[in-house]
Amino acid sequence: MAINSLGKLTSADATIILSVNELYPNGVKLEGFSTDAMMATEDVTIAEARMGVDGRLSAGYIPSPKNITITLEATSPSLEVMQTIFNYNETTLSQPECTMTITIPSLQEVITLTQGCLTKGRPIPDLKKLLDPTNWGFTFARYKISAI
Repeated sequence: MAINSLGKLTSADATIILSVNELYPNGVKLEGFSTDAMMATEDVTIAEARMGVDGRLSAGYIPSPKNITITLEATSPSLEVMQTIFNYNETTLSQPECTMTITIPSLQEVITLTQGCLTKGRPIPDLKKLLDPTNWGFTFARYKISAI
């Protein structure tokens, strides 16, 4: 029997469900991602290290936020969801708590991000020859990766 050693790298079948306590408590599936980007993450700092004058290294764990950027086409039906959250922040002067569940079948993983909020966004797409995608930044306190 031949073993298929070809790794699966597609994100075409990945899904993102966003739950927002005050607005979408049951979650809403995000759709209409950009052609070139669906989601991006930032490096997470997990430790701080210092070296003393005697050359001895000391290090310690430090908690850090987990930043995620969602990129939606201007025609995305989920743009209205993001604009609703953005407007809620503006009118209530508060940030509703968010949870994000990302399922990546090609990796057989589910990533759950909790205790988060929308921290930045572009509610109006840039008007160019074609409308530009919009980016939406979320910050979470915790994440967990589990197998599907």
